[in-house]
Amino acid sequence: MNRQFWRGKRVFITGHTGFKGGWLVLCSQLPHAAWQCDTSPQPHEANTLKLDNSKAYTRLGWRPRWQLQTTLAMTLSWHQAWKQGADMAATSVQQIQEYEAAAEQT
Repeated sequence: MNRQFWRGKRVFITGHTGFKGGWLVLCSQLPHAAWQCDTSPQPHEANTLKLDNSKAYTRLGWRPRWQLQTTLAMTLSWHQAWKQGADMAATSVQQIQEYEAAAEQT
């Protein structure tokens, strides 16, 4: 991949409401964001994705309390705080409290 070719160019991101697209959009907004292309052969992800919340939904009445964008933003925020040397216990407790508040409203 020619990195110079992409320098300063705009990229159109499709699938921005999905998990990977959501991460890509959030991370692209970080200052000094950079991308590295892994051109090595990779297995197709459909064969390895096994996440399914249907049992929690039907057996426990579980429902997500945050939308995907909120979840990704909170995860990214946690990692940024860690990278900046923040008090991670306090950061984690704060995010748990925010989640609990959202859960009480639903």
